[in-house]
Amino acid sequence: KMPKKKDRKKSTKKSKKVEEPVVTEPEEIEEVAVEPPQIQMEMKVTKLFKTKNCPSKRAAHSYAMDSNNGLLYVFGGHGEKGKRFNELYALKYNKRSWTKMTPATNTAPPLLCHDIILRDTSSGPVVVDKKKKKDAKPASGKSSIIAYGHHASSLVKNMYEFDLKDKKWSKITPSGDAPAATHGHSFLYHRGTDTIYKFGGSSYNSITEATDNLYTCLVPGKKDKKKKKKKKKASKYYWELVETTTAKPSPRYAFFLRLD
Repeated sequence: KMPKKKDRKKSTKKSKKVEEPVVTEPEEIEEVAVEPPQIQMEMKVTKLFKTKNCPSKRAAHSYAMDSNNGLLYVFGGHGEKGKRFNELYALKYNKRSWTKMTPATNTAPPLLCHDIILRDTSSGPVVVDKKKKKDAKPASGKSSIIAYGHHASSLVKNMYEFDLKDKKWSKITPSGDAPAATHGHSFLYHRGTDTIYKFGGSSYNSITEATDNLYTCLVPGKKDKKKKKKKKKASKYYWELVETTTAKPSPRYAFFLRLD
């Protein structure tokens, strides 16, 4: 008889089990409301009593401060029954006295929802003529009020300048990349560079029509001491659009822009 073949050994190796990942429910995270930091400011409100030559009640006007001479200028706006104003007033706030700046010749149009700035290129302190009892005036240079904004029911691109020495209004039509006519924008004047800044504003009374563009307006340059002539590039007001590299504030109107 043929010998029986040995039975083959069955494989006793067990297959490795794959461990299933353990799924755990995420822990609930308690949301904590973070309050923005609060800035504590001490504010004092002083009521200035109505005096002679005080401007009538108005809204949508604008003001500019002359801290060197202690003056506050108020221009434009509208009053009751829609009456529009083109008056310029100056408040000497340490004496609480108002003065209406009556122009010598022509006047500016009534403006509202506009803004004004004080352009002061004087190089020294104010000079007061005590003998002639004249008001304070800059020692040198030029001081003027520049207004820009909404005229009656239309928007204008022109600016209007009131020379505080000659008491005259003049119309300014800057060249360059002029911004669209707006209202509710804000103006700022930087004395160190003799430059005007304009930001925001709306072409209509809607936030959807507001802009976030920043413009500079270069004012007439000083005379060259050698040639005694004005530089051609700065011979007149000139608009330029400022290109920024960081995120801009959102489009807006009816706000204030001030220099720190």
